[in-house]
Amino acid sequence: MLATVATPVHAEPEIGPQVAWLCRPGLAENPCGQDRDGELGDTPRGRFPDGRTVSLQVSTAGPGSGTASADSADVDCFYVYGTTDLLPNPVQGTVPQIRPEHVSMILEQAGPLLGRCRMFAPLYRQDTFIQLAVNVVTRTDSYEGPGFDDVVAAFDDYWSRDNLDPVTGKRRGVVLLGHSQGSVAIQNLLRARFDGNPETTAQLVGALPMGGKVRTPADRVTGGGTDPESTFQHLPLCAREIGAPIPVGCVVAYSAYAADSSTPGPGSMVWNPGSEHRTACVNPATLLRPTAGEAVVPISPVVATRALTGGDGPDLPGGFVRYPGALSASCRVATDVDGGTSSWLQVHGDLSALLGDAAHPLAIPGSGDLGLHAADITLTLGDLTDLVTAQAARWHSTRP
Repeated sequence: MLATVATPVHAEPEIGPQVAWLCRPGLAENPCGQDRDGELGDTPRGRFPDGRTVSLQVSTAGPGSGTASADSADVDCFYVYGTTDLLPNPVQGTVPQIRPEHVSMILEQAGPLLGRCRMFAPLYRQDTFIQLAVNVVTRTDSYEGPGFDDVVAAFDDYWSRDNLDPVTGKRRGVVLLGHSQGSVAIQNLLRARFDGNPETTAQLVGALPMGGKVRTPADRVTGGGTDPESTFQHLPLCAREIGAPIPVGCVVAYSAYAADSSTPGPGSMVWNPGSEHRTACVNPATLLRPTAGEAVVPISPVVATRALTGGDGPDLPGGFVRYPGALSASCRVATDVDGGTSSWLQVHGDLSALLGDAAHPLAIPGSGDLGLHAADITLTLGDLTDLVTAQAARWHSTRP
């Protein structure tokens, strides 16, 4: 789903934050298919509002090691979807309702994670495509609406009712994931409830605010509470040296552009005025397989099939196909003549040949301000799934 992270100004909400769930373990007719314990059963299925169900099985195309496995039973995922609504969902001041596009987005972006964590995904009163189009014209970049408050309220509900394990009496680990407008919501949530808070950061397995502007100092080291230009004051970007363990409690973020496109400049998802700060880029593949420097390394897309999307994608059985190493990528940094800095995930490979379907979001041309925005998560979803699994195992092994 094509979306941007810019957001317009709203009037004051008529009522306070609303808590409503797209996916929650044990939810009646849960679109994510999980029971109260987060289990998917022998034949995992996602469910759409009209009752249609789709397979959540992931098959692997060609040779590859597949996905790693680990005991992540005490880890949850908290996911916020990107822009899906053409019209307001719903009229301001009432509780949002599940729509088919919400289900499509969470399954396409987080479906392979459903076997790795309990999935909590709130509905929220988001900015619509129409509102975002107006924002692009007016270059408005602020958010005064109720949607992000809905996300924080939902997290508080989860934290008070579901994060504390009734059997062990311990709090569970949590992974935060969002894309585009959902990435902005996750960034706000991290600032409001995690950044500088020892109680919650102790439970943070990892944070994945994808396709949004996570601003960090140009040396990639997060500030220590004195840098107002940085998105976070205490939460670090994930980094791993060769031979070091998988990092936990850190941030993975990037926006993707095709290698044959022009360098992203002013107006792009990744441009920052001045050279002291940049938009974060962390390649999840290099966290799994660390290299010296920012080398171009293989990445593993996971693509939703036509059975799941209803039209686009490979015509193959199951819900997803993983293509290990089918593409490669590295983080790139460039500074223009005016001192503006861009930092992005540069993707190499024939995207259309990989999919065989020009209508799929991966085939969106890499040029322009958005680049491969619609496919940010899809491009490395195999790596992200493995990373979450490895981080969950590491977090589990280090908890008291």
